[in-house]
Amino acid sequence: YTYDRLGNRTSKRDVLAEQAGADLDEIYTYDQQNQLIDLDRVGNHEHFHYDTTGNWLAYRLQCHLGLERPPENTFLFFPILTYFVNLIIGLLD
Repeated sequence: YTYDRLGNRTSKRDVLAEQAGADLDEIYTYDQQNQLIDLDRVGNHEHFHYDTTGNWLAYRLQCHLGLERPPENTFLFFPILTYFVNLIIGLLD
């Protein structure tokens, strides 16, 4: 594993897969709020969407299917429902 100065994982090298002849290494990218926004693996690109307050809104998976440049329609998009609730659960003395 490699990490940035803030402790975010920036890459993962899969040594066992490498010994078996497969490349399953991962690369991670973060936004300015240190939230994971991209995860790249051989054959897949995952993207995470957040709102301005940092709530997770959606997840997008794009499958490259062994092509250098994937077609535009080879992705899955999952919207995430978030609920804004203010709840008082107790008071401190």
